Amino acid sequence: MSLLNDEVKDATEALDELLAELEEIEKSIGMQVEFDDIEFPALKPITLPKVEFPTPEPPKVDFAKLDDEQLELIMRQFHKIEALEAQVEAMKEVIDERLNVDFRAMYENIMEKTNIEAIKTYRNVQAVVIEENAKQNQALFGIDSKSNSLKKRMNNVLIFAIVSFVVSILVMLVTILPAMGIKLF
Repeated sequence: MSLLNDEVKDATEALDELLAELEEIEKSIGMQVEFDDIEFPALKPITLPKVEFPTPEPPKVDFAKLDDEQLELIMRQFHKIEALEAQVEAMKEVIDERLNVDFRAMYENIMEKTNIEAIKTYRNVQAVVIEENAKQNQALFGIDSKSNSLKKRMNNVLIFAIVSFVVSILVMLVTILPAMGIKLF
């Protein structure tokens, strides 16, 4: 039995170490964000009006012989019960309203902090994209300088081709025009 307990303790310690290591990794890569700066509103005590619960003595009622006084006594106690129910309902509304205000304030605070973290994340991603874009542009500028020298060579070839075309047109004119009876010289 002691051996089993030792094995369980060892396994628990190993699991705790792995969890601690996982938390460190999550923190290092930014997966785990602690919201230390979230401020929760201080809970304010809820003040309720004092309710006095009467301790009525149950009337001795002979239901077979109800007279007006007994009926009036029953009705007064019934109205007291209704009044107490109304007070309890009013207290419930006050408590619900107060809790809603507190929860709404906590919700707005958490949403504000979440929005701030989302903006930070967006800006970090934007910075990474801009940085990678700059690296790719730098790589393209290296190709662009090579293409400039290629363009210069192609311009030289284009000039040579245009001159060759003009010369060949002139040679054709010199050959064709005398055949048509037009003398150039």
